[in-house]
Amino acid sequence: MQGDADTSHDWRPVDVLIVTALPEERDAVLRLLEDFEPVQVGESPIYYVCTLPTNMGECKVAVTQLSHMGSVGAGIHATQAIGELDPAYVLMVGIAAGIRGRVSLGDVIVSTQVLYYEQAKQTPRGPEHRPISIPADPLMLHSAQNYDNAKWCSLIAAETPQHRGTGSPRVCFGPFAVGDKVVADQSYVSGLMDLHPKLIGIEMESYGIAAAAASAPSRPRFLAIRGISDFADEQKDDRYQQYASAVAAAFAIGLLRYGPLSPSTLRSVATDAPSEQPGSLIAIRHLSMQYTPPQTIIESLPPKFAGQSVTELLIYQTDLYSDGRLSNPLEAARRQADLEYHVDRLLDSHPGASMGYFGIAHIPLLFHAGCRLTNKRKLHFFELNRYAGRWEYLQGEKEYPELKTEGLPAQVNDEHSDVLIRISISNTVRLEEVVEIIPSPIASLHLRIEPPQRDVLVSERQLHDYGAKFRRVLDGIHEFLPNRERTHVFYAGPVSLAVYFGQLIIQTIDHRVLVYNYTTKDSPRHSWGLEITAEIDSPDFLVRVCK
Repeated sequence: MQGDADTSHDWRPVDVLIVTALPEERDAVLRLLEDFEPVQVGESPIYYVCTLPTNMGECKVAVTQLSHMGSVGAGIHATQAIGELDPAYVLMVGIAAGIRGRVSLGDVIVSTQVLYYEQAKQTPRGPEHRPISIPADPLMLHSAQNYDNAKWCSLIAAETPQHRGTGSPRVCFGPFAVGDKVVADQSYVSGLMDLHPKLIGIEMESYGIAAAAASAPSRPRFLAIRGISDFADEQKDDRYQQYASAVAAAFAIGLLRYGPLSPSTLRSVATDAPSEQPGSLIAIRHLSMQYTPPQTIIESLPPKFAGQSVTELLIYQTDLYSDGRLSNPLEAARRQADLEYHVDRLLDSHPGASMGYFGIAHIPLLFHAGCRLTNKRKLHFFELNRYAGRWEYLQGEKEYPELKTEGLPAQVNDEHSDVLIRISISNTVRLEEVVEIIPSPIASLHLRIEPPQRDVLVSERQLHDYGAKFRRVLDGIHEFLPNRERTHVFYAGPVSLAVYFGQLIIQTIDHRVLVYNYTTKDSPRHSWGLEITAEIDSPDFLVRVCK
């Protein structure tokens, strides 16, 4: 550390923010960086900033140490740091406890998701954990999974403990359990293992950092990288802390320097940088109900896109649809589970390309696709004209009906129960059809136009106006119903609006959001739904409704 903290602003934004919890973790990272400078703005934390050479150019890195352990303090610190530094992505680097038998002391673990387990319902039988899950960024995770071990091992700046042996540390991928307590009890660890069958690590900060990243307007990408220092049991001690800190730092810095995905690429994907290929359109063709040939996209493009080269990304689920039903909703969801990864790969190979959405799919799949993409990926929406068989671009300044909101509570309700949202745009979602599924909600909200009508979506201005009202409803639910258990959404409206509403759902704030399908073929007519904020391998992801 060299001199007093610099208070100038010319070091912002940074490409990478590395967050550590302990001085040993911070120092392990700094040992692998050169010519770093401490910088500070006003009352902000001190950041150690440097330029790191990578295999695809240079990137600017900032390292910060949390002032308090635990996810609450981590989230507050990270929110401030992200706002001040505007990083393209965020890494949590340090030590963690591992699950004995799945990992070894000194191994590196990389999060596929973080599970915050402190949220629970207290019952006479004890607490029922209701974990909140935040997935790792798929592009960063893919980069880590395809990274060459030989290079990063040479960066380990600590002696290998004698009883570890001579083999290189393994890199293991899986979920982390994150809570607010230091765990040194094998029986408690056994209980945490029930949260997820593939759990590999236990720690205290990554959920707060992930939540801060997911809630930031810039939505930086997040990944947690940890070294195993103990097994959270009665034998817990500090013997491996230095080595575990060093291996985590080595893997993180090695990934940035030599990995297959560079920070500069990530920043170009995450922002609307000027296009080097102005004539490129990525067309997402999403079909689960009706097949439309790809040439209809070319034939329907307005002058704004005419003549551009079109690269198609097809989500094909129509083979699962017969006799008015989707036979396997879970398989359909699996086919779009990595949508954001495929989109970002195309954006990587087509810098500055526009993205268009062309879809005819089931409502839960539309919301799920939007939720996966998030609102940091700007989409141009096209609605299918059912009569002409052409896609119509949402443009212009036509008048449209007001979307009214009813039922939003005006004061805090601390009850533990579910929330019901009906959205009636193309048709009315009748209360009597949904109360048999959600009989006693703590709040029943209705977004509607009067009268409901098909083909009502005419412009992006209308899309954004309706989206702002939907987001305000979700914010009101978050503020006034803090103990809500699940939020159930019953939607009747345009395809594009369903995707856009999905983009506005923030997994870390709008936890446990379920969206239901409607068909007259089933009884009840809302016979299945998807918990779109859950991981696809979660037992709660697919919801079946029986009468």
